[in-house]
Amino acid sequence: MINITNTKIDDQAFLDRKSLANRWSTSIATLKRLEKKGVLTIQALSERVLRYRLEDIERIEAEQKGSR
Repeated sequence: MINITNTKIDDQAFLDRKSLANRWSTSIATLKRLEKKGVLTIQALSERVLRYRLEDIERIEAEQKGSR
């Protein structure tokens, strides 16, 4: 079985919702709200496989760290 929780495609790393929720110590519902607000952009790797680009996550984290 292939683990696609944390995926790398064309030298881009991706995180799934559960991994990002754990990384940010938040809920999946919160991530979905951030998607609706446009804060998070989700990538559809297939019809049922949704991921966040690690590059985008690290950019958001750097912005948050810089604003504190």
